[in-house]
Amino acid sequence: MLLVAVVAMVGSGSSKGAEPGEKGRFVDACYERLRANDLSKVKDCFTDDFQMFGPESKLLGLSARGEALARMMAAGFAVDGSGWTTEFRLDDESEVGDTLWRQMTWIGRNPRGPYFGFTSLPPDLELQMPMLFKYTFRDGRIAEHSYMYDTVGALIDMAGGDYKAGVEKLLEIAPMIEQMRSASP
Repeated sequence: MLLVAVVAMVGSGSSKGAEPGEKGRFVDACYERLRANDLSKVKDCFTDDFQMFGPESKLLGLSARGEALARMMAAGFAVDGSGWTTEFRLDDESEVGDTLWRQMTWIGRNPRGPYFGFTSLPPDLELQMPMLFKYTFRDGRIAEHSYMYDTVGALIDMAGGDYKAGVEKLLEIAPMIEQMRSASP
């Protein structure tokens, strides 16, 4: 779920649940620019030491900061080979000082082709994965993005409820991770 989840930070094709506030609209606009590979406003969106933390941060080697991390994210969006029809629902949002909290649901439907170690998935598969995001702002820009979701649970769902098969797929993600790393500037 790595790339899908990283893409899901805001995502296109979002459905309505809650309405985003001012910071939420700013986050959405910044990440939509990255999804479109528009790096012209990176410094307007992210601090020079911008960093990201999540379940696969170590796998991805997310030691890059600031503009380099934003460029890596844009490159990752470009190589997303998931083939899912995706939707992101904003379920709840709360702004507290310089922190934005978002509870979202990633909804993936109709996977096409291999993904996350699975050579094929049922074409009518639908997954729903709750996600929690925390954005910390400094000087009106995003300084930190932390995210959490249930990668193993999603893999088990993709394996049709087979716990062992789902967990084994976690060990097969190396090619996807290497593709993302090699696409990064």
